[in-house]
Parts: sequence; C-alpha cells; structure tokens
Amino acid sequence: MGSVKAIIERENSLGFVALCAELDIASQGETVEEAQKNLTEAVELFFECASAEEIQERLQQENSIIRIEEQMSNLRVLSGNECCPLLALHGFMEVRRKGSHIIMQKRLETTTITVPVPDHKELHIGTLQSIIRQSGVAKNVFENL
Repeated sequence: MGSVKAIIERENSLGFVALCAELDIASQGETVEEAQKNLTEAVELFFECASAEEIQERLQQENSIIRIEEQMSNLRVLSGNECCPLLALHGFMEVRRKGSHIIMQKRLETTTITVPVPDHKELHIGTLQSIIRQSGVAKNVFENL
C-alpha cells in the first residue's frame, strides 16, 4: 500500500483525533503531530495483523465523513483498557500490543475484523466512534446506562 489519507481535527479541549477514512482507523493525541504519529502506528499495526481479505474489504468500502455529535452524546468516557474487555465480550481477543496501541481481533469463518485501540487514559469520541464502526459491536454497549 502506497499511502492513505488522514483527517486530523481538534476534539474540544481534549486534543486531536486522526482518522484514516480509507480504513476507518482512528487514533488520537494531544497535538496534531502526536495524533499523526499515533495514527501511523495504528495503520501499520492494522496492516501487520489484518488478513489480506479484511484489508481489501476495508479499502473497497464506500466512505462518508459526517459529524453527528447528538447521536453519540450518550457514549461513555472509556480508556483503551476499558474498551478492550467490551470488545472481548463480543468475540474479540488481544493479538498484539505495540507502542500506544492494542490490536483486538475477531476471527470469522472467512475473514477477520481487526480493531486498533489506542492505549490511552481517555478515548476521544471520534476515536470511539471509529472503534464502534470497525468492530460492528452495537453502539449501546459503549453508552451510559
């Protein structure tokens, strides 16, 4: 893979969320540079851990970038370490840790679902939205009860 595009935007006063729309992978950082470095790490880990079929499937998806904060306002504030057990309850398992990311993966009959989770004290909403989309786990699992 030659290169992919990144969108980096400020998320309130918490810092920046970086999104690779082609793969729907997100990471975050306190500065633009840190968010870019963390996203690069997450994308590299995805390519190392995902199956060829999953990579092709993600690259062929249609992508739309929209902001709908109202629908996501019930999401809990979670750390990366709190997010991983929620994914594990839905068939994901940790397959790798490197730098500031945990790679969670669910093996299916014909493919895998690979989700890079930033190992941060607090996941930004944009990062959590990407994790929810990638994993296919119902949004209500990550909402306040």
